Amino acid sequence: MSGRRRLATFGLAAALALPLGACGGSDSKSTSEAAPPGVAGAAPSGPAADDIPQAPTPTTTTPDAPAELTSPMDIERASARANRRGRWPSTLQIGLIDPEDHASALRESAPFGVRWHYLSGGAATGSSWTNWRMGDGSFVTAYAEESRKAKTVPFFSYYVLQETPPASRRSAEPDKVADGLSNPIVMRRVANDLRRALQRLGQAGGPAVLQIEPDMWGYLQQRHGDDAKDSPVRLKGSSRFAQGLPNNLRGFARMVTRMRNAEAPNVLLAYPVSIFGTHKDIKGSKPSAEELTTMVDRSVRFWRSAGSPFDLMTFEHANRNAGYQIEVDGVASEDARWTDTDHQRHLTYVRGVLGASRRPGVLWQVPPGNTVRPEMDDTPGHYTDDKVQTLLGRKGRPMLRAYRDAGVAMVLFGSAFPNDTCACVRRDEHARPDGKHDDGGYLAEQVRNYVKSGALKLRRVPKRMN
Repeated sequence: MSGRRRLATFGLAAALALPLGACGGSDSKSTSEAAPPGVAGAAPSGPAADDIPQAPTPTTTTPDAPAELTSPMDIERASARANRRGRWPSTLQIGLIDPEDHASALRESAPFGVRWHYLSGGAATGSSWTNWRMGDGSFVTAYAEESRKAKTVPFFSYYVLQETPPASRRSAEPDKVADGLSNPIVMRRVANDLRRALQRLGQAGGPAVLQIEPDMWGYLQQRHGDDAKDSPVRLKGSSRFAQGLPNNLRGFARMVTRMRNAEAPNVLLAYPVSIFGTHKDIKGSKPSAEELTTMVDRSVRFWRSAGSPFDLMTFEHANRNAGYQIEVDGVASEDARWTDTDHQRHLTYVRGVLGASRRPGVLWQVPPGNTVRPEMDDTPGHYTDDKVQTLLGRKGRPMLRAYRDAGVAMVLFGSAFPNDTCACVRRDEHARPDGKHDDGGYLAEQVRNYVKSGALKLRRVPKRMN
């Protein structure tokens, strides 16, 4: 699995953007917010219209237009005046992928502190996330507001670049990324789209997290090397927030930060640390201690060359359960199931990157399956894995404590595939006949036990860094 995104399927999974917390839907590729049977609140998007910008829905409440900022100095001053940063919990939080209108039900199942969702679909197309719910980005406002009412923090993974035309017509994901970043049409669309997400998050208030394009950074590091300044990005003319910035990935990162500072100072930005950007991974490459040190050095060097951007670092184990990889993808068991040595390698990598960056970390999209409950039989909806047991199920939670000591502030569970385990009450053909959680309720039980026994105090509380 070294050198490429895991089987190049993450783009498909992110594009699905299905409400997996209720686990309906199908395997078909769709960038609309589709509501599965039994889950209300999601409206289908309009037909695909690759090159047609979408007009705001008349019935949607639109945030007040911000004052025009004419220079980078104006933007920085606006950030300095902002005081709506929100307060972050002081303990390590556990989260789960979750659909809209489901925050209260999630909180009732267990005291999850974070719920997360993708923002996907090509910018200015009929499949854009901006068309979900009532259009005009109303999905983000509603999701953030219901999260706050349920005392959970919303986390969004922004995954738009690859699906924005005309670059989206390329077949290979790395080419979609490279072509999109060099295309002025794509960059204007993405910049406007991203600003809309931040405006909506700023309107909602309270703490929130926005992860920026999880595949992009790794593909660019693979293609252009460990200096982000060598990765070209056509920023000129894309946004007023790009004024005076270099036309490379470092400039892009700064543009995103300026945009956040002006539109949504309550939001923390998350940088996706790319293990595969180093042309290696944890499980498939089985790196030695020396190789792990090199991987850490390369990842940190690339991040620093991008201007040390954003406030949080996100890390992945895998984007689906091991049982799914074995039964659906045909991966050998020894290549899918992690050993204690694999877990220790991953911890070593995370500890190294967070130690060098001095940023808090997030374990994101952690497979939610288990090998404990009898319902977990490696059939659709019930695929096995051991990450929940490793982090939450062992006495004293030594691995979770070790990640906390390394700087991890939250662990977010959720597979990227709708027929995979979701640790939820399914509403599709793979639902349990007794109407209970498809993982036997193991994750929810462990989260309840974790909070009841005393959530871990953070060594490094998330905050705005730049």
